[in-house]
Amino acid sequence: MKNLNMILKVRYLTISITIILWSMLFFGSTILAQTNEYSLSGEWYVELVDSVDQDFRGARIHRSEGFIHLPGSLAQNRYGVKTIGSDFGILTPEFKYIGRARYTREIEIPLSWKNKEVEIFLERVLWESRIFIDGEKLSRQDALGTPHIHRIGKLAPGIHQLTIVVNNDMIHNIGDKGHAYSDYTQSIWNGIVGKMEMRSYDPVHIRSVRTFPDVSADRLKVEVCMNEIPEEKSEFSFSIIPVEGEKIVLSKKYSLKDFGKDKCVVFDIPVR
Repeated sequence: MKNLNMILKVRYLTISITIILWSMLFFGSTILAQTNEYSLSGEWYVELVDSVDQDFRGARIHRSEGFIHLPGSLAQNRYGVKTIGSDFGILTPEFKYIGRARYTREIEIPLSWKNKEVEIFLERVLWESRIFIDGEKLSRQDALGTPHIHRIGKLAPGIHQLTIVVNNDMIHNIGDKGHAYSDYTQSIWNGIVGKMEMRSYDPVHIRSVRTFPDVSADRLKVEVCMNEIPEEKSEFSFSIIPVEGEKIVLSKKYSLKDFGKDKCVVFDIPVR
């Protein structure tokens, strides 16, 4: 039997909640339900795929390929077309580039990640990112204001080539007056900024936890979703502990049949 045990620490009155994944028992062995992380910050090789199409006021491309440090932008690393003068009424970066840029580096998947589910987390990208492993396209994202999370499945331990193609062209026609994609607010930069890392997860793990407070009813609705529901007999349990205490004030168990087709279970926690 699999037993997925979760401890929730609840701060009463304020109804804030901290969730700690405690342990997963899998075929009798204990597996910590924590994320293994592998930073992707550092030196990458970049190629400006659409460099021949760049022409800003007659200026040509300054540098189209070479090494670059990420997180960062092409402009910060002096790639693209060097601007001449300034643009009236909008921000004018020292270097401009609109189009696709191919960022490549080697990664090493450790033996401990064998049979693990792998995802790539990119905190901010303008605008589209595509993931290739050893030349094979595995994922695409195009969010402007939220992280790009690429779920790429299992990777064999060893050395692989990771390529991220970032396209800062106008992927969707939203006009030129928006805040997230505009020369008026931040320039049309190309690159990856913020946290960038690979993460590994157990084959069966908690995918997401969402909370919905109901102050009038003094309760907190909690939705827990799994990535997969095991075929064999399984059990899910949770315990409630105050933030400033160790005494368990509420505990509950659920079986496989309690999870819906969306692989989620919903339960209420009284908050007083």
